[in-house]
Amino acid sequence: MFKNRKTGIIIFAIFVVALIMFFPNLGNSKEYKDTNGEDNYSLCKITDEDIIEGMDSSTLNIVTFDEVKNEYWYLGKLFNGSTTLGTANPLTSSDTIEIQKFSVTKGNARLLILADDKIVHDFIPNESGQNFSLNNLEGEISLVVAGESANFEVVFKVIS
Repeated sequence: MFKNRKTGIIIFAIFVVALIMFFPNLGNSKEYKDTNGEDNYSLCKITDEDIIEGMDSSTLNIVTFDEVKNEYWYLGKLFNGSTTLGTANPLTSSDTIEIQKFSVTKGNARLLILADDKIVHDFIPNESGQNFSLNNLEGEISLVVAGESANFEVVFKVIS
């Protein structure tokens, strides 16, 4: 079929890379459908226990960090599952989370604070300017996003 084996391997590699680029969730076994309507962003299948225990999730498409402003930007496309949104330093009880933007344009999504394996706060989708002080929280603190076929954008700052 090809003149030499090297050409065949190169074409196969290009084909695999193209598949991964155009179908990033091809191997993702969990996909959730939005069964509660376009204007309701609450989760249908993923439970609090699933989020606390941690679950496999599809990869976030874009993550950026502005070190000067201490600002983080996460973008999910057809996101399924839950994941901790990383920050440069671990969150502590002296920090405040300032949500500049939490928009959901498709599917269902939830943005929340976990402390010592307990959900302590939920942020409201499509409402900007939300702040939450981590005062009086103990243990490991994390900002977690969970989604069911969700397209979302989260922009936040950590204020120490």
